[in-house]
Amino acid sequence: MGVQAKHRRRNRRGRPHEQFTIAIAILSLVMAGGMVAGLATSIVTPNTGRHAAGAVPEHPPGDPSNTTRLAHLDRITGDITPKSVVASPAGAVIANNMMYSHTSTLYDPETLELTATVSDSVDLSQFGHEGRAGETTGAPVEAVFSPDGAYAYVSQYSLKGPGAGAKATDDCQNGEEIGRSAVYRLNLASGQWDQVIEVGRVPKFISLSPDGSLALVSNWCDETGNLFRAIVKGDEGYDVRLSAGIEGFCDSVDAAVPGCRKSVKKFIMLKKKIDAAIEYIYKMKGKPNGLTMLLQHADFMRVAGHSVEEVMTACGIPKKAQNIICTYWGYLGVPTDELNCMHFLNMLYGYMVDGAAMPKHRSHELSLSLIDVIQKHGGEVWYNSEVTQ
Repeated sequence: MGVQAKHRRRNRRGRPHEQFTIAIAILSLVMAGGMVAGLATSIVTPNTGRHAAGAVPEHPPGDPSNTTRLAHLDRITGDITPKSVVASPAGAVIANNMMYSHTSTLYDPETLELTATVSDSVDLSQFGHEGRAGETTGAPVEAVFSPDGAYAYVSQYSLKGPGAGAKATDDCQNGEEIGRSAVYRLNLASGQWDQVIEVGRVPKFISLSPDGSLALVSNWCDETGNLFRAIVKGDEGYDVRLSAGIEGFCDSVDAAVPGCRKSVKKFIMLKKKIDAAIEYIYKMKGKPNGLTMLLQHADFMRVAGHSVEEVMTACGIPKKAQNIICTYWGYLGVPTDELNCMHFLNMLYGYMVDGAAMPKHRSHELSLSLIDVIQKHGGEVWYNSEVTQ
């Protein structure tokens, strides 16, 4: 898609968004009643056997997150202008400096000392892009690490060099004359770029699927008629543009994976059934009738306690189609084999029906608006101040 989408959602019934979370909490109490719990866990059964009925899911080691607090350790300084900072699964840190600095810097996870400064200058002909020999400079924006922490993928705002096309700007004034940019892959062991992957115009946000096989890149100045574009390299790869609207979205997935349309629409339309059940729970002030839930909101009970992958599999969606649909899982921060299906559907459906929006002055405008409201109501905003309690 053409922008890095932000979640600006309209609430259709005028209800506070928090009611969705409250309804989920209420549901967990309803499902604790035995018969309902047994029904809900037996209808949708994951192929992997994970979280089978009656099983207690394992929790990560350490104290619960709500009982711990972060502590300030150190401040990294130097000849840097960091626009984004990301830590790998192994702890290594990469900072992508403001794009006019043309560098990414790496830091040791233990000492936080600078270990390498990597220039964004490359010769594209050495990476399989014939006809583009000579120096090309990028402009680092965001990064994501491979699951094993061995590589960092860095989106480059634009390329400047042989065959680069017109100048790229946030207002996309030069339209299709803007040249396509790239994502660089950094080998952390060597500290060198070892792959240059062509993407769209002005790529910004980048995310990887949990197994590292799928990359999502949001192209700021690409077509705005699409929700997003999913690209996977390799023999089993694909390049799919997903259209807005329920029917358009289903058509797009079906074009990439023929025969899956019916199962994809079945999955998407669960959102309306979930909304109806939540509305009923709200109407009953958090005390729904168990029999009514079973008879009138059975699909809600079937999916409530299950992950995105479990429900998609139960709907009969092929794995390739699942990967395409789940491209945006990174916005919720939980892998799709753990992410609750209702939360994902809530986000996905919103994109398809309501669309996505970007503040005129980007995400910083949201921060400025919050500050303005706080100060107008007599509040104070402190900057660079340590939080002690």
